[in-house]
Amino acid sequence: MNKEYINTCKQWLLMLLLIVSINSVAQSTNEADYFKAPSDFTLNKNLKKDYKASGKFSQNISEIFQAAINEVSSLGGGQIFIPNGEYTFAEIQMKSNVHILIDKNASIRPPTDVNKTKKGYRSFVLFHLTSNTTDPIKNVSIQGKGGMFTIDMQQVNNHLNRVFNLKNVQNFKLSNIKVLDNYSKYSAFVFNSLQIDSYLYGPVNGVVSDVSIYNSDYGYGLVQMQLGENILFKNLYGLGGCTLRLETHNSTMHDPSKFKPLNNIVARNVVSEKGNSALMVSPHFVDNGKIDVRDITAIGSGWAVRVAAGFTSKKKEEERHLTPGTFSSKSFIANIKATYSPTTAQNKKKHYRYIPCDMRSLCATAPIREGGDSFNGPSIGVVFNTAQYKINIRPSEIKNAEGFLPSQHYVQAKDAVVKCPNQLGSLSSYTL
Repeated sequence: MNKEYINTCKQWLLMLLLIVSINSVAQSTNEADYFKAPSDFTLNKNLKKDYKASGKFSQNISEIFQAAINEVSSLGGGQIFIPNGEYTFAEIQMKSNVHILIDKNASIRPPTDVNKTKKGYRSFVLFHLTSNTTDPIKNVSIQGKGGMFTIDMQQVNNHLNRVFNLKNVQNFKLSNIKVLDNYSKYSAFVFNSLQIDSYLYGPVNGVVSDVSIYNSDYGYGLVQMQLGENILFKNLYGLGGCTLRLETHNSTMHDPSKFKPLNNIVARNVVSEKGNSALMVSPHFVDNGKIDVRDITAIGSGWAVRVAAGFTSKKKEEERHLTPGTFSSKSFIANIKATYSPTTAQNKKKHYRYIPCDMRSLCATAPIREGGDSFNGPSIGVVFNTAQYKINIRPSEIKNAEGFLPSQHYVQAKDAVVKCPNQLGSLSSYTL
């Protein structure tokens, strides 16, 4: 064998080892590793037949539904089936060992003026998945049968809402759910913390799969995570907003010995259309564990992926000696695709400096919604990475960038153009 042939073989071997190494770090996407599903139900109830829910929006069944959940849980657990129909309720507290199965043709909405007071509206939640004690609720699920059931938030006057609020819960699954939003103030699926005696309890071991949202506001969207451990996301779609937002900025998370940060968060097939971004990663002042997000698609959105630097933003945070946060260097963000649009992305003015100068005149002058601070305009880029910590998101992971300029593929802080030549449009002199 000649020396040139041997060197070529070595190069191919190194490439093969690299591919095997990269693929081997992918986290499991087997749902059984995140949610232990019941093998059978000894108790099966029907919300219409057994609890006299009418299946008409005109009846508020909040008390009926809650009583059903309480009864099933007290009897050791089981399944409650919600058949085809229309259902009005809010502020439902899930209980351990209760599994809700909802017909794909069922439609759910909250009362029109839920939580209205003399001083205005108070925020509300459709489903609470939490316990108010140190003992979490366990083994719960809400799933569509035969496909996605619908949660319609478009008729409610109170925009201060969350559809699912997950805090002190373990072993859960939310699946086959379609949310019709109306630019709500908060995300539909919120992963947060419950504070008991200074310790923060968050969601552990769960699956969120085959869920979508339509007509979300810029800053929020489908999923927002502050805390969570060992969570799998599969097949997420958002029209507007941010589809998967991993942002740890809860004001109570200032002592790392009092909570477990985000860790082992796995997501596959995350899609954003006409929104802010498919994936946003922002640690603020928290040192987080590993995330593994792959198969990310943006269609006419501002970005496919936004990775922000850690930072402290308030004087109190600095007084507590907090420092800019991170995500684990073992984290992966991979297989990214994006399609450019000149007019459908949701952008804020703080990001205009990253829009190519001759595209800035495409930004709308009126906000997307009255009183809002985001504007329709051009897609800004595929990946936006300003992190000061190491995270595995290589330019080579951009598999498609249809319609984008090469300079828009992988954008960093150094690429900002604060002021453009004046002849390039009405927004050309915009500065921050």
